[in-house]
Amino acid sequence: MKQLPFALLLLVAQNAIADITTAELLKSCGEKTTVVGRVDGKLKKVGETLNGYCRGYIDGHLAAQKGRVCLEPGQDAHFVVSLLGQYVEEMPDSTEHEAGTSLSMALLRAYKCKPR
Repeated sequence: MKQLPFALLLLVAQNAIADITTAELLKSCGEKTTVVGRVDGKLKKVGETLNGYCRGYIDGHLAAQKGRVCLEPGQDAHFVVSLLGQYVEEMPDSTEHEAGTSLSMALLRAYKCKPR
């Protein structure tokens, strides 16, 4: 009976580390976070940014690809989301693949580091 909680923990932990699909990542990236700032002394919407989950996923993936993917200066997480969207347009089946796999494929086909 003591093994049941351990087995449940393993099952839950396995699901917690499972990757999301490309469609789920793109949906999350489409949910923008409103940026508010002071304009003429009043709080007003001044723009939008990627939500925290999307930005964290992209930034973490880029960090893991360091040395394999060489983006050009100025190409940030917004650009990478755009790049992934373009990849999905060309490869519609990729929406059901793991987001990490699709993101790697999209990045590597356009920005693979050149050998030194």
